[in-house]
Amino acid sequence: MKLLELTRKTLTYNEFLLEKPVISSWIADLEYDDDLEAVIMTTLGGGEYTITDVPYEEFEYWVEAESKGKHWWSDIKGIFTDT
Repeated sequence: MKLLELTRKTLTYNEFLLEKPVISSWIADLEYDDDLEAVIMTTLGGGEYTITDVPYEEFEYWVEAESKGKHWWSDIKGIFTDT
């Protein structure tokens, strides 16, 4: 799967996003798109990325992780992304 930078789009009627607030020095927001099975990550610098094929359980682990950035580096990047 590829990590892609996205622009904000309008949701259609049948799309469902689950947004969880996070406290992080790097990540501003994590959202889960149930239809795509993807996490949308927004950084404090304003970048917005989608990480595809992420099971909801992994999203929950990420939101609950003590360090969202460390979880990205150890459990997301390179596993759910190509790089």
